[in-house]
Amino acid sequence: MELAARHWPDGAVGKIAAILLLVFLIGMFAWGMWRTRRSRR
Repeated sequence: MELAARHWPDGAVGKIAAILLLVFLIGMFAWGMWRTRRSRR
């Protein structure tokens, strides 16, 4: 546990999780918008 705590600074895991979540949400939003635009035409 100590080695893991040293390897991962406080808040590093939270930042990585937040970044992954943002990328996922943006990707889903962009894919949805592209699909709806293409389906309209």
